[in-house]
Amino acid sequence: MSTNILNDDVKYAIISCSGGLDSTSLLLHMLAQDLRVKIVNFNYGSQQNKYEVKCLKKNLKYLASKGYEVDYQEIDISKAMNSFRSSLTRKDIENPTGEYTRENQKIIFVPNRNTIFANIIFGHALTLSQDTDTGVVVGLGIHKSMNKDDSTYPDCTPEWAEAVFNAFKIGNFENKVTMYNPYEDKFKKDVLEDGIKSCKILGLNWKRVYKNTLSCYNPNEKGEACGNCPTCKERLAIFKELKKEDPGAYSK
Repeated sequence: MSTNILNDDVKYAIISCSGGLDSTSLLLHMLAQDLRVKIVNFNYGSQQNKYEVKCLKKNLKYLASKGYEVDYQEIDISKAMNSFRSSLTRKDIENPTGEYTRENQKIIFVPNRNTIFANIIFGHALTLSQDTDTGVVVGLGIHKSMNKDDSTYPDCTPEWAEAVFNAFKIGNFENKVTMYNPYEDKFKKDVLEDGIKSCKILGLNWKRVYKNTLSCYNPNEKGEACGNCPTCKERLAIFKELKKEDPGAYSK
């Protein structure tokens, strides 16, 4: 559900940002469009959230030192979601290891997660648009799977994004909020490439930025990535494909 955001009326972007590679790249992308950005970090009860937040705050401090002030808000919805059946939210379900497959995605998948996130940030965007009488874009770092069977998560597809945005338009009065997901038809390699490109535009050290990102379902107590879970495997693969060293911290 991507739209052209490069028009004079759009001044703000509100995005969901976890502190992982995808949403951090999205943050950089929005800043590179010369937009004022607000990010919302959702604590939905995932076991890795506290480590991701530490990474995110380091990057926000770095961005501020370079003159990029980002409005940041944490929203705790863990009591509403920590019983959802997923290995990310329930300790009685073990996180899988190895590369992504359709079957282990079903274990990891958090029911309705992106729909919940989208609806909350749509509400923030609508309020901001009304208060400022300007255009606001809402964004998520969703992208296509690099799986052999192309098993993209169901709430990361263009069809899902279009349906959610249509429901938002139908359920609210006429407004200036649009949805912009620049990676929805791209692969994770493209996400990283775009993030590095945005760093260059913004005058940032991309290695420093991506050092402070976490893409792991099983980080240790130091916040180091395991290197063995599906998202670690995917991350390591894209850095290798781009012939770049991953600056992130791994336990082994």
